[in-house]
Amino acid sequence: MLGLVAVVVLVVGGWVVWSAVAPKPEPTALEVTRPKNPLEPGVPALEKRITDVAQVRRLYDTALALPSIPIGASYNCPADHGGMYKLVFFNGETKLKTMTLKTSGCEWLAIDTDNLFLPQDVRQTRLGKADFYAIFSSTTGIAVR
Repeated sequence: MLGLVAVVVLVVGGWVVWSAVAPKPEPTALEVTRPKNPLEPGVPALEKRITDVAQVRRLYDTALALPSIPIGASYNCPADHGGMYKLVFFNGETKLKTMTLKTSGCEWLAIDTDNLFLPQDVRQTRLGKADFYAIFSSTTGIAVR
């Protein structure tokens, strides 16, 4: 029995160490889509792929560095007209993360939006150390505000 416990401890310990030192995949491409919004009839739908690795990584890192919205927090936001972009970050052809950027209302960034089993990680785009919208615009060529 003691031998079995030792094997389990070694396997679990090895996995923990490996996962801590294994390099995390970095994004190499970004796919941006904007659905047609009936509340903004003059704004067309959009699909765009960005492959400038340095720009894609800068946007990705900036997004993950934005401050989180505390669970249960209450906010008063301006009118939400449904403006949004879906961002999908890839490493090669492997999807790394999906995000939804709201461009009206509270203008939040929701991370891991296609994961049905975890609560979404929602970030505040206006309170980060960097101007997220400026980096988004320079990376994608899409003017926001």
